[in-house]
Amino acid sequence: GGERQILEKRLMRHALRRDANEGEVVSALTAAGYQVEVIGKPLDLQVGNPATKEFLIMEVKVPGGSKTKFQDGYFERWGGYKAISLVDSPEAALRHARLVLGAV
Repeated sequence: GGERQILEKRLMRHALRRDANEGEVVSALTAAGYQVEVIGKPLDLQVGNPATKEFLIMEVKVPGGSKTKFQDGYFERWGGYKAISLVDSPEAALRHARLVLGAV
């Protein structure tokens, strides 16, 4: 019924926003020379520096977006590690990749 359609529209809007933001982040990172793999779980992206063979795992959120319950638990367990990242823009992704992995 109508309630299901409303829920589906909300989910689609959320997925489209997330996907658009994630695509911008992936594009910025690959344009800068990083290797990027969309992995989905435990977080969205694996980002590597081909020169150093080091990588980090990155969660991409739209600005103001919140983590899922699963992601909250993941960040509680792993958030202190430098190779775990939560970003909301291509600029934040590039800053963190350069800080942790170095420039390509």
